[in-house]
Amino acid sequence: MQMNEERLKKAMEHKELLLDRKPSLESVMKKPGLFDSAVLGNTAVSQKCQSDFQLMLLAAQSIITKKPIAGWDTSFIISQLDACGKPGPGILQGNFQWMGAYQECININAPPPPSNTRNYPYQGGYCRAAFAINPSIMGRKKRSTPHTEAACTSALKGGAGVTLSEDICLPKGCANDQDATVILRYVTGGDNSSVCHVACIDPEANKLSWRGFVVAVVMCITLAVVLIGTVIDYCWYQNNKDHHLAKAVPIRMLLAFSFYTNTVEIMAAKNRPGAIGAIHCIRVFSMVWVIAGHVFMVALEVSNNPFDAVPIIKDLMTQVIVNAFFSVDSFFFLSGLLLSFMWFKELKKNRKAVMSPSAWVMFYVHRIIRLSPPYYMIIAFYTWVFPYFLKQSPLFVGASDLLIGSCPDNWWINFLYLLNIIDYKNQCYPIAWYLATDMQIHIFAPIVLIPLAISPLIGFAVSALLMVLSAAASMFTIYYFHMPPSAFLSPYGAKDLEYTVDPSYYTFYVYDAPWIRFPVYLMGILLGYYLQNNKRKVTIPKVVNIVGWALSLAMMLLVVFGLHDYMGGTDIDIFWRAMYTAFSRTVWGLCLAWIVYSCYYGYGGPFNRFLSWNIWIPLGRLTYCAYLLHMTVALYIMSTQKQAVHWSGVIDLIIHQLIPTIVFSYIGAIIWSSAYEISTSKIEMIFLGDLRKRPHREVQETNAPKKDDNFNGTYVIESDKNGTKF
Repeated sequence: MQMNEERLKKAMEHKELLLDRKPSLESVMKKPGLFDSAVLGNTAVSQKCQSDFQLMLLAAQSIITKKPIAGWDTSFIISQLDACGKPGPGILQGNFQWMGAYQECININAPPPPSNTRNYPYQGGYCRAAFAINPSIMGRKKRSTPHTEAACTSALKGGAGVTLSEDICLPKGCANDQDATVILRYVTGGDNSSVCHVACIDPEANKLSWRGFVVAVVMCITLAVVLIGTVIDYCWYQNNKDHHLAKAVPIRMLLAFSFYTNTVEIMAAKNRPGAIGAIHCIRVFSMVWVIAGHVFMVALEVSNNPFDAVPIIKDLMTQVIVNAFFSVDSFFFLSGLLLSFMWFKELKKNRKAVMSPSAWVMFYVHRIIRLSPPYYMIIAFYTWVFPYFLKQSPLFVGASDLLIGSCPDNWWINFLYLLNIIDYKNQCYPIAWYLATDMQIHIFAPIVLIPLAISPLIGFAVSALLMVLSAAASMFTIYYFHMPPSAFLSPYGAKDLEYTVDPSYYTFYVYDAPWIRFPVYLMGILLGYYLQNNKRKVTIPKVVNIVGWALSLAMMLLVVFGLHDYMGGTDIDIFWRAMYTAFSRTVWGLCLAWIVYSCYYGYGGPFNRFLSWNIWIPLGRLTYCAYLLHMTVALYIMSTQKQAVHWSGVIDLIIHQLIPTIVFSYIGAIIWSSAYEISTSKIEMIFLGDLRKRPHREVQETNAPKKDDNFNGTYVIESDKNGTKF
């Protein structure tokens, strides 16, 4: 959003020149005599395009000269002109995309004149032309701005020029990228044309690649297996569980995909005694927070008046959106908490088995198997299938490749969980950074787990050292690069003149860095260790409990709203920027730790009753797949718009974008989780179950680990019966 408004204002002083430079189809229509039937004879366009272009000129000339052609209704030209985009108000507010009437354009379907021998109708095709307005040469009063690389680089992306785009309804025969670019450059000045590039919605050229076809086939096969497994489960297995065929491996594998059973397991809304009841609500609220932040970001990117939305960044309550980054820290905390809670549960049962080499192999194998199938499938779908839908969207004409980004080249980096390290400037499916960082932290989690298992003193000493090193690294990074205190770069935020490195440095060294994100994960590990090793009833004095809750809620509000003045333009000394970056996440983790601790031991009162409400359990189990899907869902919902998206306020955004994205993300998560997450987990148990058997088979069933399909692929463990109230 770094726009040089002065440059645009200067451009607007020459408004008539700006309008003259646009690739106007109307200018061709008004003077059809300048373009005879052979106008495109020497240009590299298709024969079909030449034929359609000739008919368009013929119809335009008929209307302008008021000489109708017998037997041929030429009124379609009026619709074609009407469907083209026109310069609208609010250019200084960011209206650089002049959308047309997509439906009106593609509805054009006129028969050829009786004298024409062609046997197919004249139809409309929808295109978007980007053209350069370079304010640096405005004073020269040239009739066009050459489409040089500098001029065609939008100022929004740091270039010297300003790029605007206009939607144009061309003849369908010319509505492909190559023909449309040649024509529009030809009719607007040739080599001096202001047209940078043209993109069209071309259904005939929009086909799945062979990779997309493979992904679609895999998804269809999965659907078929799900249907077969569901039929076998519902029609036979439910009444024949003791049948000898029910124990056959092929049948068990099919049953693993049963949508009926998997959905029943997801929807089982009951907190088991001893479970950490508050985690599901924390997951759900964090997930909604993540979605809200991303929907807001997408809305700013595609709206035709983004500068109207910018002022709300100064509002106090908007800090909840611009500081949605802490929602991810909640996930890191829960990931460490559940990992530790389960691991120390098993350690108490059979220390030798848990510390064995095979157990450590499964520590990593289970994690990869658990998370990868649904993750790999969304990456494959987003990379090779989703572009097919984006290319049909009039809102995203020509932008599908930009949205898909580096995925066709870098998908394998995602599969290795290394996108935050390898080619981090060109991340595929950027929200997947969390999975990479979380996986890397999980790999090194034994650095803390093993010392804690040996001795609490050693474990806490190692933990304290790691936290100090992380804070030191964070502060050093901010000081060395003079970085901002937040990943959200407010247009009003004070700029440190010494912050000259590429913004991707912040992504690599701070936002995605596992060594920076580790402390809040570590707090989850320490709390899980404490809860698992303190089964006796814990007494929290009433005053301490009240003060603990008050401080926790106050500190959470402080870290979320603490940058309000900075977002409004107030400068922050580099010392405080470093302190905020180093300790805000730590404070957030401490607050979450108190909430979980107090609720677990029965001192949460109404907070615990709300956080442990059974309704959150199914939604909490779906959080992982909802996270994977939500960005694709948000983009698809946005792509269904047939007209320009206009920023109308937060309430409008919530109603028309946020709520639909949340609803469809969770609906999709039910299907995705059943097909790729729960099913593969059950198959893992079929083939690797012997390596993951519980060490003590004599332990009562009520005290055994219960499988729960949660966000980070671990388990919710029932604690021993200790009389703790919930």
